[in-house]
Amino acid sequence: MKIIITGSLGHISKPLVEELVQKGHAVSVISSNIERHTAIKGLGASSAIGAIQDVNFLTKTFTGADAVYLMEPPGSYFEKNPNPNSSWLHIANCYLESVIKSGITKIIHLSSVGAHTSEGVGMLETHYKVENILKELPENVSIKFMRPVGFYYNMFGFIPTDSSCYSLSFLSYNTRISLHLLSSNTGISLHQFCVNSDITLQVYNL
Repeated sequence: MKIIITGSLGHISKPLVEELVQKGHAVSVISSNIERHTAIKGLGASSAIGAIQDVNFLTKTFTGADAVYLMEPPGSYFEKNPNPNSSWLHIANCYLESVIKSGITKIIHLSSVGAHTSEGVGMLETHYKVENILKELPENVSIKFMRPVGFYYNMFGFIPTDSSCYSLSFLSYNTRISLHLLSSNTGISLHQFCVNSDITLQVYNL
């Protein structure tokens, strides 16, 4: 299969690319950074350098592919007023238009726990809005929403100080937590964290 991966070589996209290439798929990785080209090529994939806010670029990249993995880049927790709402909704609309124009019919989208509702979920409401934009895709397009819980490596992003001070307590804490992936078809999990390999495995199996 010819598969398009967004997210450049991030925590989830990189191991996903490695898994897909190992299984013999033709993988193209979208990145806005030209300096990523060599690293992407080194994984056995091809690079598509451009912006995910560019509908023409996305349409050209998606055309002829069998499937595409979509995600929105994370924001910074250290911003004074972190609000990914505007940029993520713009990206979602660019995805929507590009998927329709390209004719691709198999989509996997990385969403989040809490995306099933707009009430009582705080900043996660943006994921709900993004999903609803993508649900406007034509009926012939199959889309799977991945709704993982929090990631281990994101815990440090909530700490506005030297994360090394917390490594021992987190390592101890991690050993007491079961890993669980919340999919679009399951209920809310009581487990709190997962790792990138959980998502990679689930995306590949879809």
